[in-house]
Amino acid sequence: MTAYQDFYIHFKGEEGSEYSLIVNEMKIELNCYILGSPAGGTGTECGHEIESSKISEFLLNLKLNSIEEWEDKIRKYDLVQWRKLHLLMQARQTTGWIWNETD
Repeated sequence: MTAYQDFYIHFKGEEGSEYSLIVNEMKIELNCYILGSPAGGTGTECGHEIESSKISEFLLNLKLNSIEEWEDKIRKYDLVQWRKLHLLMQARQTTGWIWNETD
């Protein structure tokens, strides 16, 4: 894989959900706060990582040729696209964690 510039993007939806994306040569990392919790609380926090050896495969799943192409697109994402990214990263993660708030 060719070298690229690291980047960080933070998105906050009007309803309160938040997504933070960190991309560097070691991994793609998405940290989320999503309203609602299966445990009955107000929200769910989670994190998903795709290690460097899987980044090319991940980009192919997005039908993209490079990290730079993806960065250009993701900077324009709306809440629906961030939610879809969350589900895709969750399905393809190499490492992840989740914490559900309770009442």
